[in-house]
Amino acid sequence: MKYSFVVDNHPKFHLQAYYLLTTLTKLGNINPEQITVHYAGEIPDRFQKIIYERFNLEIRQVDKLNHPYCNKIQQLKTFEDADQDVVLLDCDTVVTRPVCWPQIGSVAAKRVDTAT
Repeated sequence: MKYSFVVDNHPKFHLQAYYLLTTLTKLGNINPEQITVHYAGEIPDRFQKIIYERFNLEIRQVDKLNHPYCNKIQQLKTFEDADQDVVLLDCDTVVTRPVCWPQIGSVAAKRVDTAT
């Protein structure tokens, strides 16, 4: 299983991405090799350095679209030929324990702003 999210260019989202990566790897026991971080627009050197040093992850740059909610769609290109399940996350997500994902047929979703 792969995990993916898009970071927008704002310090708030940088911090949220750091929290998400920390909780996925430390509390969720997800191997960093299973995680793909996308960045909408030019990746700040400092942010890229921190993510690489702490998680050994490269960040994929994606085009920044006119509407911030549309930036999430950009990550789909990365996985168009994927032969495994992909979980698309928002930066404001944290994991508190290892996650048991249900068997996914093709598409599954969670309503926004609903605690799980």
